[in-house]
Formats: sequence, C-alpha cells, structure tokens
Amino acid sequence: MSISYEAPRSDARRLQTLAQVVTVAAQDALEGRAYIRQDVLAAATTLQGQMEEALDALSEKLAARMQTVAAKDQAIQQLEWHIRDAWESIRRRIRRQGLAASLIVYYGLNESGEAPTGISQSSWLSYGQDVLAGDNEAFAAGFERLREPNQEEIQLAYDAAHRAYNAVPMADRAYDLAQAAVAALRPQVDQTLSDVVRDMRYNLSIARQDKESERRVMRSYGFTFSSDTATPEETVTETLAEPQEEAPAG
Repeated sequence: MSISYEAPRSDARRLQTLAQVVTVAAQDALEGRAYIRQDVLAAATTLQGQMEEALDALSEKLAARMQTVAAKDQAIQQLEWHIRDAWESIRRRIRRQGLAASLIVYYGLNESGEAPTGISQSSWLSYGQDVLAGDNEAFAAGFERLREPNQEEIQLAYDAAHRAYNAVPMADRAYDLAQAAVAALRPQVDQTLSDVVRDMRYNLSIARQDKESERRVMRSYGFTFSSDTATPEETVTETLAEPQEEAPAG
C-alpha cells in the first residue's frame, strides 16, 4: 500500500493548512516540542499573513466587480426602455399626424419602424446616441422634439449607462490583478508546506515514531494523506505528492 501526502489544491485549503501549522507549532513549542525548523516556520507565518490578505483582496475585488456588472446591466436596461419608448412615441406620432414614415429614420430605425432584435449592450449605447442626435436633426428639420420620454430624460439615461458600461473594464482589471497576486503566492505556499512535511517526517523519525503515529501528528498540523489499495504482500511506502490545482469553478 502506498500512502501519499496530499498537498492542498485550493487557495482556501492552502490558507487553512498554513494557519493550522502556525497555530499547532506554537502550541507544541510551549510543551517543548519542535518538529519544524525556525526559518521554515517563519516562512509559513509570513505566508499565512500574505495569503490571507491576498484572498481577502480577491474576495473584495470579485464582489466589487459583481456589483459593477449588475449596475451596468441595470443602467443599460434603463437606457433600452427609454429608447424603446422613444421609438414607440415616434411611431404613434407618425400614425396620428399622418407624417412621413421616414421621420423615424432620424432615430436610428429604417422606415418600417421595426426595432432590431438581439441588440447588444454596446449597441444600445449606439442607439442612444442615434436617438439624441436624431432628435436634434428632426427638430432642425421642423419636427417636434420628443416628449415622452423627452431628450433630457434620454440624455440622463444615456450618461448613466455610458458611465456604468465604462466602469466594468476597470473592475475587471482590479479583479485580474488580485487573482495574479494570489497566483504569485501559490508556489511559495506549496514549497513551504512541502518543507514543513519534510521537516516533520525527519524529526518524527528521529523520535522513533512509527509511520501511523507520524501521520497522526502531521494530521494535527492540517495535513492530509491518501492511500492506494495494495495486496498484503506489498510494502508500505510513503511519497510526497505534488500539488495539483482544482479545476476553476464555472
């Protein structure tokens, strides 16, 4: 049977293991037990603080990004409603006053007056510009301005949507930088935890602990192990498995 140390595969598990190593090592030190070299323990302590800070920042940037995207979606939706109301208002005016169907061309549609389908968010911003500019052109050509909604209302909706839309790339950038900061720490954390495992195995073997007792002590430090089934004749061996990242969610 082969028993292997399983390195943490998630950032949350990495942080949890670092924290447990630091906490239990301090408790053992009070009782005169030291299984880890001081420089390795110091590295684990430093990395615990860095990883915790980086993960907190990542969570904060993710939440901010989600809020920014939600605000953008809401603002674009408001702009869409204003534009659709403006188109419908022009259609009714054309029917009611017997105006030329070409009037609606000023507002970004063809003479049929049919609104396009499958419009992207960036396209709604473009239509917003068309409606605002078209209302000015129609007024200059002798037609009445939009009333319901009026140009001021559409302009406010457009400005809000434009700001919200442009805020998303910056939120994406902040989140990407936070992800990069966490990614930069992973190799250091994995190496330090591997160093802790090696130190503990060495010092526990000197103390003449049997393998099961070694693993029991190491489990108290937050480490986990996996075993492969084997025939009774096979010798028990232990390996240090390399960490493999969990597949990202979504």
